[in-house]
Amino acid sequence: MYIQIVLYLFIKGVIMNNKWFLLVLISVLFTFVFTTCEDKKDTTPPELTIVSPTSGSTVGEIVQIKVQTTDESGILKVDFYIQNSMVLSDTTLPYEYEWNTTTNQDGEYKVKVVSFDTEENFVESEVSVTVDNESKKPTKPTLNKISYDFGNSVFKITWEQNTDDDFKSYTLYESESDDMSGKSEKFSTTDISVMNYDVSSDKELYRYYQLVVEDKWGLTNVSDVRKGSSWVVFSIMFGGDESDEGNSVQQTTDGGYIVLGTTRSYGNGESDILLVKIDNVGNEEWRKTFGGINRDEGNSVQQTTDGGYIISGTTFVKQFNPDLWLIKTDSNGEEEWNKTFGGNRGDYGGSVQQTSDGGYIFIGSFFSVEKNQDIWLIKTDSNGEEEWNKIFGQEGNFEMGYSVQETSDGGFILLGEDFDTKSMVYLIKTDSQGNLMWENNGNEGYPYGFQQTTDGGYIISVWEHPIYELIKTDSYGIEEWNKTFGGSLGDVGLSVQQTTDGGYIITGYIGTNGSSDVWLIKTNSQGTEEWNKTYGGGDSDGGHSVQQTSDGGFVIIGKTFSFGNGDYDIWLIKTDSQGNTVDIN
Repeated sequence: MYIQIVLYLFIKGVIMNNKWFLLVLISVLFTFVFTTCEDKKDTTPPELTIVSPTSGSTVGEIVQIKVQTTDESGILKVDFYIQNSMVLSDTTLPYEYEWNTTTNQDGEYKVKVVSFDTEENFVESEVSVTVDNESKKPTKPTLNKISYDFGNSVFKITWEQNTDDDFKSYTLYESESDDMSGKSEKFSTTDISVMNYDVSSDKELYRYYQLVVEDKWGLTNVSDVRKGSSWVVFSIMFGGDESDEGNSVQQTTDGGYIVLGTTRSYGNGESDILLVKIDNVGNEEWRKTFGGINRDEGNSVQQTTDGGYIISGTTFVKQFNPDLWLIKTDSNGEEEWNKTFGGNRGDYGGSVQQTSDGGYIFIGSFFSVEKNQDIWLIKTDSNGEEEWNKIFGQEGNFEMGYSVQETSDGGFILLGEDFDTKSMVYLIKTDSQGNLMWENNGNEGYPYGFQQTTDGGYIISVWEHPIYELIKTDSYGIEEWNKTFGGSLGDVGLSVQQTTDGGYIITGYIGTNGSSDVWLIKTNSQGTEEWNKTYGGGDSDGGHSVQQTSDGGFVIIGKTFSFGNGDYDIWLIKTDSQGNTVDIN
């Protein structure tokens, strides 16, 4: 009706040709139209719901932020915010945002969504969530013990298979440091079933390895660092139900080891000499026993120039009257001949060495008719037949002969003990025929190992309770310096050898509370300690002999009660150049 009236007046104004009337009419019509349009404008905001995640929830990895929003006039856009920073403006259905939380630190976050309709009306909705990616990391990988394949010169690295549904890759890293600094990538794979890799490596070094597992969201987890050693190191025990102990070890020309000991577990009698051949990585190749129905004891062994072995010891041919005993074997430990030396008085064997003429020099103790004990030196030919023998000792004293070596001048140096009212180190030098050149018994203590040094002097291992002493002499046995080691628990060094760097390596016993462990000490050329290592379980373990090996490491022979089969067992330990070996448990 209102429109009809306005139209009637408009026509009448035209007929009357009244322009002022028409202007007023047009103004009224415009006001009507404008007012009518104002009444119909949309001012209602959209409806908005955040479907996921729910407020208070814990999220991680990839989170789908989903919303439901509607409006009669239509939705123009939906804006997504994380911590008030817009991350997406979405203009098409479905209105969603894929939030990769792996780029955020764990903690509480506000998720806000703003929906706009086509009339630019808008509404906000907000939820709070906790990001926790630490618990969503891949399962921590486990590297197994790393072995070294000496035949192929590779570290063999294995690990446990990952079981996560979102697995992406394994990556193996190598470093020269245990903190994995300067690491390099050695291997990577996306195959979850792969659980090993071989890393080519030179011998006589250490490398450190770590495995990283990554999931498809970019989260990672790392294994512990594992050390791989391409040194030959091992720790082996052998023996039976009764007492066995190792007394002498030498590296053989094939890189393996020959071990001499005394066994009560094997053989024919109360105790027998035990000879064991070990390969270069610690596997037993063969073993032999020597002895009768009574007691027999092994003292020292040396590989001979024909590839066989010469053994010295003591045999109780008669139950209470021991004799010195020499045994020669072939390269497989089969006896070629044996010789005994002694009478009816009780004589004990010490060490033996092959001489430059192919014969043997043998030291022991000789019990005289006067009931004194003297040092006995015997020289034989290559078949063990005696060429000459010599007796040394102070009148009325009690002496024991322990060790003999051929010296650089073709003579011999003898180490023994001289006892009158106290024990003294007894050093004797002879010519090539065993004639006395000089003797020295000026140092108090119980002597054990010794060796001629490269400067023509001698290094001697001495126990002077409760400490251990290392004595260096000149070529005449005059002391140049001495060093003491150990504390109040009766520590002792039983064997000493000069090393290729001019220093010394010593093995023996280090006291623990009421017992002992194997003790290994490395010194410089002046006897100052560079490092020391102990091995054992604190239950009567000890080292009897040590030798530097061709790779610069060390091999120790001794005995263990801590890890034995019920009594003492022979214990052979191979270390690297710093005294490190395999885990002992």
